Amino acid sequence: MSGLWSDLRSAVRALSKGRLTTALAVLSLALVVAGNTTLFGILNAVLFRPLPFEAPDRLVLLDEREKLQQLETFRASAANFLDWRERSQTFDDMAGFVPARASLGTGETPLPLSAARVTPNFFDVLGVAPLRGRVFEATEGRPGGPRVVLLSHAFAEQQGESELILNDEPYSVIGVLPAGFEFLLPGVQVWLPQELDPALAGTAELARDRRDMMVVGRLRDGVAMADARADLAAISAQLIEEHPEANRGFVVGLVNLRNEYPDTRTRTLFAIMQGVLVFVLLIACANVSNLLLARGEARRGEIAMRTILGAGRGRILRQLMTESFLLAGLGGLLGLLLGKLGIDAAGRSLGHLLPAYWTPEVDARVVTFTFVLVTLAGLFFGLLPAAQSWRTDLAAPLRAMGRGGSSRRLLARSLVVAEIALALMLLCGATMLSRTFLLFRTLDAGYTANPERLLNVELSLPSTYDDGVLQQRLETVVERLEQLPGATRVAVASAPPQSPIVATDAVTFDGHPLAPESTGPHAVWVTASPELPEAVGAAILQGRFLSRSDRADGEAVAVVNRALAEQWPEGFAVGERITVLGTSRRVVGVIGNVRQSLTDLEKISPVVYLPTAQHPVHDVTLLIACDADPMDMMEPLRSALAEVDPRLTLGKAMTQHEFVEQFFAGVHLMNRILGTFGVLAIFLAAVGTYGVLAHMVTQRTREIGVRMALGAVPGQITRMVTRQCLGLALVGLALGAPGALGIVRLISGLFSDLMDIQPVMVTGFAAVLVMVTLVAGYVPARQASLVDPIEALRHD
Repeated sequence: MSGLWSDLRSAVRALSKGRLTTALAVLSLALVVAGNTTLFGILNAVLFRPLPFEAPDRLVLLDEREKLQQLETFRASAANFLDWRERSQTFDDMAGFVPARASLGTGETPLPLSAARVTPNFFDVLGVAPLRGRVFEATEGRPGGPRVVLLSHAFAEQQGESELILNDEPYSVIGVLPAGFEFLLPGVQVWLPQELDPALAGTAELARDRRDMMVVGRLRDGVAMADARADLAAISAQLIEEHPEANRGFVVGLVNLRNEYPDTRTRTLFAIMQGVLVFVLLIACANVSNLLLARGEARRGEIAMRTILGAGRGRILRQLMTESFLLAGLGGLLGLLLGKLGIDAAGRSLGHLLPAYWTPEVDARVVTFTFVLVTLAGLFFGLLPAAQSWRTDLAAPLRAMGRGGSSRRLLARSLVVAEIALALMLLCGATMLSRTFLLFRTLDAGYTANPERLLNVELSLPSTYDDGVLQQRLETVVERLEQLPGATRVAVASAPPQSPIVATDAVTFDGHPLAPESTGPHAVWVTASPELPEAVGAAILQGRFLSRSDRADGEAVAVVNRALAEQWPEGFAVGERITVLGTSRRVVGVIGNVRQSLTDLEKISPVVYLPTAQHPVHDVTLLIACDADPMDMMEPLRSALAEVDPRLTLGKAMTQHEFVEQFFAGVHLMNRILGTFGVLAIFLAAVGTYGVLAHMVTQRTREIGVRMALGAVPGQITRMVTRQCLGLALVGLALGAPGALGIVRLISGLFSDLMDIQPVMVTGFAAVLVMVTLVAGYVPARQASLVDPIEALRHD
């Protein structure tokens, strides 16, 4: 133990001799360790942290998707769900859940709540017991059943557990869920029973082609995912035969919540991103290794003298490794502290999008990862200088202290070459990842309104209002709000553009029956007021949009977007008829392709717009086009709505830009990390190049002096050093190019169905690194050209 303390004291003295270089080394290590820790903290929460459910490896998410669709929809038909649950031989049970809105009717202004409707067996399937009270019973999931509600722990602490007035009706609180309980949907405050009557399957109330339910199932003990997929595939085939119009062209998707969610592609993407940040750490380690090599060169005489005086090579090796681990430990400790700040910031940024069990936080696994990373880093940058000292010629340092050896120069240059190669791979990988993360954001939204001047406001109307009262209130709201100063146009829609969750339904072209094996289109449906095109800036391509004359007792009409019109058999014309949501409607117009779904990638989804009077909904979105700051309108808006009807519930309010950007919080975070560490990688590579060339010039001062004494001019000396700099860059790029191309092709291959990115960026980044390397080498080259030959020879 005394030897360890002695080595530690010696290491502190050695590192304190060059405080500035030591501080820079510690800071660079801390920054890259912090980046790796922050990213691993995010990945740990999503991929590795145990899920807080009973036997989570047996939980499966089920959905229905079109055969050629790659992405999960996590939506299923409630009627098909009932058949899956009844016929499956591989599941213990299945449950359904649907996100919803609710209003707490206390006082004159109802309070908006985040809600979910679940089948009564939902909590049994998850294996979650209430903290107090009980969960739902089977009878509470039937139409006309008792009005009961479960509360989240946080909401119960805030509100209490007495009877609540929800959606203008009294509900009895039957239980409180455990603290922190969430499932996929973050921030749910109240849980209500989903009313499903199997006898209504296939009717307008429980349409089989309406896919708006999320389904989770629990596998029977010992059942493999392959067996469950085969089981559901057989049931799906039966349902296609029994109900072909609703199910033809759809397949059932199964995703194991523990092992397959997120999917393999996303996990691979995360692994590549973590690898990119490890590359930055390796570049920093190469710089620190070069620093220690230079210090070892200066200490060759000291090491040789200690060896001659009896210190064993093992003793010296232990001393040098102690210095390396001390340096790594200081950088790692600071990096862990900075990483915690980064993880906390990530948690705040992503908390509203992720359930609690996926919110990043520092735990034992994160600390262990950082410890292992720092230990490996200490070994990486400590072993090479230590091995170099092991081979020290005992006589050479005493004959000529400070004169550099060729092996050390070769090793230092090799490290710079490695830095440049890693930097090229990192920059290409980071850029590809950034372009992948920003894929959704680069897509044309399809509307011309300025999203920062388009106010998006959730509005809920009491569920006790009949269709007539509902429509009258909506029309009055639009008329009243258009009178507000600053509001140029006001529209109502069941969902705003670029929504993360959309409602879809099968569409039939009347008079054009489908061939036996063909499938008809499925379209997003939106109820909208006549003002929608003007509010969002969408063009009417044919016919007209919806109007006030499209009443509940009038002819059933619809407007389709161009994407749906282009699928029309034998060409489209206004006046054609479609059947959607169980009703045959005359198409009165075609609107431009507004991107209604946030997840639309290669193509715009077909969309059908329905009059609010003919398909009323109680939860809508107000879209208010403004000529000034939209948030300045909030107080006048609240007052105006209270005048129209104090029972209206105003929910979240934000600009359309903020509405869309909230779903890209993770994208912004990832891109900030990648951008920051891409710049840091370039900086570290430049510093490494400068350090090696500067040390080389110092070591070759006598040689340069001789060259200049024999007639070499400063320009020749500058070109000599610059050529060496360029040589290091070219060798590094040659070694890094195959790896960079591999990373580019790997990421591009993961998203080949969504994008086609050519690996031409490798050439661009290679040119950038050559320029950066030449700039970094200019100062040492300039210093070499200014060497005084007389002073250099006299010094020697």
